[in-house]
Amino acid sequence: FEEGNDNLDQIIKSVDMQLKENLTKEKLSAQMNALAVLENVFIIRLVPLFIKDIVLKYFHKQSRKEQTIALSNIGIVEMPEKLREYIKLFDVFASTDSTQICMCSYLDNMTLSFTTHFVESEIEKNFFKELSDKGIDVVINTNIVEDDDYEEVL
Repeated sequence: FEEGNDNLDQIIKSVDMQLKENLTKEKLSAQMNALAVLENVFIIRLVPLFIKDIVLKYFHKQSRKEQTIALSNIGIVEMPEKLREYIKLFDVFASTDSTQICMCSYLDNMTLSFTTHFVESEIEKNFFKELSDKGIDVVINTNIVEDDDYEEVL
């Protein structure tokens, strides 16, 4: 993915390629094994927990600088046949301090839910406009509170 290129088709191709390259059994296993090895290093076991917490928070913060958005795909939600006529769709949200998209599908409905700490919603508007421009039916629900409707609670 080239910086400055915001073409959705290119982004989809790039993400697809990265997922196929990196989500292999071998690569995931190697990553998990490397992390597990750290648990057994004797010197690390001697370091007090509060110091480990500080170090981990620092590295977590550094890794977040390279992350622009996270996607959690819950997948297909299944319900018993006798309940299906009463349920139209499912929503999934994550509590996060960055921008996150959660997605799931139920019957013929796929839901994409954005969670973000940003007040502006340009990212979401542009994302759904791109889908709509491609002929995908989009229904938007939001919890945005207009300034006139906002009342500070003390």
